[in-house]
Amino acid sequence: MKKLFILKTNAIKAACLDFVSRLPLEPFYEVVIQEHKTKRSLEQNRLLWQMLTDLSSQVEWYGNKLSSSDWKCVMTSALKQSKVVPNIDSTGFVSIGLYTSKMSVKELNDLILVITAFGNERGVKWTAPE
Repeated sequence: MKKLFILKTNAIKAACLDFVSRLPLEPFYEVVIQEHKTKRSLEQNRLLWQMLTDLSSQVEWYGNKLSSSDWKCVMTSALKQSKVVPNIDSTGFVSIGLYTSKMSVKELNDLILVITAFGNERGVKWTAPE
Protein backbone atom coordinates (compact mmCIF):
# COMPACT_ATOMS: atom_id res chain seq x y z
CA MET A 1 0.00 0.00 0.00
CA LYS A 2 1.19 3.51 -0.80
CA LYS A 3 -0.48 6.73 0.36
CA LEU A 4 0.72 10.27 -0.35
CA PHE A 5 -0.29 13.37 1.57
CA ILE A 6 0.90 16.84 0.55
CA LEU A 7 0.42 18.94 3.66
CA LYS A 8 -1.02 22.16 2.23
CA THR A 9 -3.75 22.68 4.82
CA ASN A 10 -4.44 21.76 8.43
CA ALA A 11 -7.30 19.52 7.23
CA ILE A 12 -4.92 17.46 5.09
CA LYS A 13 -2.44 17.33 7.96
CA ALA A 14 -5.20 16.03 10.27
CA ALA A 15 -6.22 13.41 7.69
CA CYS A 16 -2.61 12.26 7.44
CA LEU A 17 -2.27 11.96 11.21
CA ASP A 18 -5.56 10.06 11.40
CA PHE A 19 -4.47 7.70 8.63
CA VAL A 20 -1.13 6.96 10.31
CA SER A 21 -2.74 6.48 13.72
CA ARG A 22 -5.03 3.77 12.28
CA LEU A 23 -2.22 1.68 10.81
CA PRO A 24 -1.60 -1.63 12.54
CA LEU A 25 1.84 -2.26 14.03
CA GLU A 26 2.17 -5.42 11.97
CA PRO A 27 3.02 -5.66 9.18
CA PHE A 28 5.55 -2.87 9.58
CA TYR A 29 5.08 0.37 7.66
CA GLU A 30 7.67 2.89 6.62
CA VAL A 31 6.60 6.52 6.91
CA VAL A 32 8.71 9.05 5.02
CA ILE A 33 8.41 12.79 5.56
CA GLN A 34 10.13 14.99 2.99
CA GLU A 35 9.86 18.55 1.78
CA HIS A 36 7.67 18.85 -1.27
CA LYS A 37 9.07 21.23 -3.86
CA THR A 38 6.46 22.70 -6.16
CA LYS A 39 7.54 22.24 -9.76
CA ARG A 40 7.98 25.24 -12.00
CA SER A 41 4.90 26.78 -13.55
CA LEU A 42 4.03 26.92 -17.23
CA GLU A 43 4.27 30.71 -17.01
CA GLN A 44 7.83 30.45 -15.66
CA ASN A 45 8.70 27.99 -18.42
CA ARG A 46 7.40 30.36 -21.13
CA LEU A 47 9.36 33.26 -19.62
CA LEU A 48 12.52 31.13 -19.39
CA TRP A 49 12.40 30.13 -23.06
CA GLN A 50 11.56 33.65 -24.23
CA MET A 51 14.59 34.97 -22.33
CA LEU A 52 16.82 32.23 -23.73
CA THR A 53 15.58 33.09 -27.23
CA ASP A 54 16.44 36.75 -26.59
CA LEU A 55 19.96 35.75 -25.55
CA SER A 56 20.40 33.53 -28.60
CA SER A 57 19.40 36.31 -30.98
CA GLN A 58 21.30 39.17 -29.30
CA VAL A 59 24.42 37.84 -27.54
CA GLU A 60 27.60 36.46 -29.07
CA TRP A 61 29.52 34.20 -26.68
CA TYR A 62 33.25 33.91 -27.31
CA GLY A 63 32.72 34.46 -31.02
CA ASN A 64 29.77 32.06 -31.23
CA LYS A 65 26.03 32.51 -31.57
CA LEU A 66 24.42 29.96 -29.26
CA SER A 67 20.99 28.37 -29.59
CA SER A 68 18.35 28.82 -26.89
CA SER A 69 19.11 25.28 -25.70
CA ASP A 70 22.82 26.06 -25.53
CA TRP A 71 22.09 29.17 -23.46
CA LYS A 72 19.94 27.08 -21.13
CA CYS A 73 22.98 24.87 -20.47
CA VAL A 74 25.27 27.88 -19.93
CA MET A 75 22.84 29.62 -17.56
CA THR A 76 21.90 26.48 -15.63
CA SER A 77 25.58 25.66 -15.24
CA ALA A 78 26.20 29.15 -13.83
CA LEU A 79 23.38 28.73 -11.32
CA LYS A 80 24.19 25.19 -10.23
CA GLN A 81 28.01 25.41 -10.30
CA SER A 82 27.95 22.18 -12.27
CA LYS A 83 30.59 19.50 -12.58
CA VAL A 84 32.34 19.61 -15.98
CA VAL A 85 34.06 16.65 -17.64
CA PRO A 86 35.72 16.16 -21.06
CA ASN A 87 33.44 14.72 -23.75
CA ILE A 88 34.20 11.28 -25.17
CA ASP A 89 36.59 12.46 -27.89
CA SER A 90 38.29 15.11 -25.69
CA THR A 91 37.40 17.95 -28.07
CA GLY A 92 35.22 19.78 -25.57
CA PHE A 93 33.52 19.60 -22.21
CA VAL A 94 30.12 18.55 -20.89
CA SER A 95 28.26 19.81 -17.81
CA ILE A 96 26.87 16.97 -15.72
CA GLY A 97 23.53 16.73 -13.93
CA LEU A 98 21.74 19.85 -15.12
CA TYR A 99 17.97 19.53 -15.51
CA THR A 100 15.64 22.50 -15.47
CA SER A 101 12.68 20.13 -15.70
CA LYS A 102 13.35 19.05 -12.11
CA MET A 103 13.70 22.59 -10.75
CA SER A 104 11.33 23.94 -8.15
CA VAL A 105 9.56 27.28 -8.52
CA LYS A 106 12.27 28.92 -6.39
CA GLU A 107 15.14 27.36 -8.36
CA LEU A 108 13.64 28.48 -11.66
CA ASN A 109 13.12 31.98 -10.24
CA ASP A 110 16.81 31.99 -9.31
CA LEU A 111 17.73 30.88 -12.85
CA ILE A 112 15.58 33.65 -14.35
CA LEU A 113 17.38 36.17 -12.10
CA VAL A 114 20.78 34.89 -13.30
CA ILE A 115 19.66 35.20 -16.93
CA THR A 116 18.23 38.68 -16.32
CA ALA A 117 21.44 39.95 -14.70
CA PHE A 118 23.61 38.43 -17.44
CA GLY A 119 21.46 39.83 -20.23
CA ASN A 120 21.14 43.27 -18.65
CA GLU A 121 24.94 43.50 -18.40
CA ARG A 122 25.09 42.88 -22.15
CA GLY A 123 22.27 45.23 -23.17
CA VAL A 124 19.74 42.54 -24.11
CA LYS A 125 16.34 43.96 -25.05
CA TRP A 126 13.86 41.58 -23.39
CA THR A 127 10.67 40.73 -25.22
CA ALA A 128 7.46 39.87 -23.42
CA PRO A 129 6.65 36.15 -23.26
CA GLU A 130 4.00 35.05 -25.73
